[in-house]
Amino acid sequence: MVRGITGVWLPQSVDGRDYDSFLPNQLPPNPPILWSQELFRKFTRALENVSRLDGAVRLLPNLNLFLYNYLRKEAVLSSQIEGTQSSLSDLLMLESEIAPGVPLDDAAEVLRYVLALSEGVRRIHSGEAISIQMILDLHRILLSTGRGFDKDPGLIRVKQNWIGGLTPDRARFVPPPPSEVIRLIEQLVTFWNQSQEHTLVKAALTHAQFETIHPFRDGNGRIGRLLITLLLCKEKIISEPMVYLSLYFKENRDDYYTHLQNTRTAGDWEAWLAFFFEGIAQVSESALETTKKIQSLFENDIKCIRENGGRKSRGMLELYHAIQQVPIVTISHAGQILKNSISKPTLYAAATELANLGVLETQLNAQSVQVYIYRKYIELLKV
Repeated sequence: MVRGITGVWLPQSVDGRDYDSFLPNQLPPNPPILWSQELFRKFTRALENVSRLDGAVRLLPNLNLFLYNYLRKEAVLSSQIEGTQSSLSDLLMLESEIAPGVPLDDAAEVLRYVLALSEGVRRIHSGEAISIQMILDLHRILLSTGRGFDKDPGLIRVKQNWIGGLTPDRARFVPPPPSEVIRLIEQLVTFWNQSQEHTLVKAALTHAQFETIHPFRDGNGRIGRLLITLLLCKEKIISEPMVYLSLYFKENRDDYYTHLQNTRTAGDWEAWLAFFFEGIAQVSESALETTKKIQSLFENDIKCIRENGGRKSRGMLELYHAIQQVPIVTISHAGQILKNSISKPTLYAAATELANLGVLETQLNAQSVQVYIYRKYIELLKV
């Protein structure tokens, strides 16, 4: 056993291979975090950007439209980190039953993340505390079908896992042995429910510790990223789930892994916090800009419809409101969204006019059914 700054390295052996697994100390870090002026500046900027985004979100006239699609954007990005090839368009097509032209497993895997995150947000908004049971339930949803269904959904691992390398003795990092995982998760839950640290600090420390514990056989990264958003919503740093770090982690993958590893080997929590705060600041600023652009797009398209639609304006606007909710639809699906309040001939005529105005794009799916795509909206969500 070798004692380090932030934990203990435990000698292990399997099949004649010797390796060390890491047993982290309980949070908060000891010695305490050293707050430099630069670290405090990054913290302040992150908090200010989140506050600005939250203020803008509260004023949105169509908040549920944004949340519906932002959540799906996050699901795509978080799943892409794990190697899926599915895009936002693929996910929307799958949900609309329009048969995406990609392996079904990829899009279905993203959809399971949508379901897990949606359930977590619902339970947080209902006042439920973040608990081990909640984490297990969300993990069960995440791995309920398809890839990962055989990796013990909803259960703490009972086998040693590792990150990088074919065997633990060649791994980049080996998490704690199975016998310690439940105790460590219980300590982590106690920390995030009882700690007096600021929420942004607590979210950063919690994510790092969760990834270090790596409590599941599969799905640890996605659950760990999901917990960041749930914690920010639970403690009302932002009222709705619009702050996601998956894109930032994906674009800075090497730095992300390096900073996490340095919390374990060198106790460098300050560098990890600085990295995390920078991510919060960037994604909040980006989300705010995207929100403004989407709002402007909606206003301009509605104006265009009203000025050019003539007698067909009413039907066009009704269809447009449906396509705001789900930016890839068939006429049948649009009718369902509108609760069949408009006849199919009227919807077809409206869709043709919206395509002529350049608001929608059209294409045939694999069943030769016409699909209508609000491409400009989807492209803004990708940013």
